[in-house]
Amino acid sequence: MNQTLDKINRLGKIIAYNDSDDQVLDKTIDKILHREINKIQAQIERFNHQLFEFENKYGFDSTNFINQYEKGTLGDDIDFVEWISTIEMKRKAEEYIFNVQDS
Repeated sequence: MNQTLDKINRLGKIIAYNDSDDQVLDKTIDKILHREINKIQAQIERFNHQLFEFENKYGFDSTNFINQYEKGTLGDDIDFVEWISTIEMKRKAEEYIFNVQDS
């Protein structure tokens, strides 16, 4: 991962130095961004499936679960820890997608 970021930073410096409009490079970067965003969206879909499974198993939706979990009325069953973790990971992934697409 660090190697990839190093390469991206080097590429950014080269592009800034050349100050040119390279359509091939632009399209390539668009494709890479699209691919990476699709990977995160697939991850969000997996989170949605996991949440659906928890909701069906326990008979209430994730919003209700969060309220009960934060009040401490559910206990600390491993499923509840996984459920709250899945909710948080999904929230972070959605926030990331929103911020990246907004750029």
